[in-house]
Amino acid sequence: IAQQFPAIETVTLHGTGITDDGLKHLAKLKNLKVLNVSATKLNGSGFAHFDRHSSLRELHVGFLRISNT
Repeated sequence: IAQQFPAIETVTLHGTGITDDGLKHLAKLKNLKVLNVSATKLNGSGFAHFDRHSSLRELHVGFLRISNT
């Protein structure tokens, strides 16, 4: 996605099968400002891929079971 659509600013994956490992691909979107992963089966470990992501302003994570790992 990052190579084909590098200017994407908003991604909505509400209720999809996105995995924590799959988040690493979204973290390559340098212009990403809004990410909605509500109602997915993410456990939170994939958010580490965004630790240096400077443009992300909104992260929607409703209905997730996020762990401390």
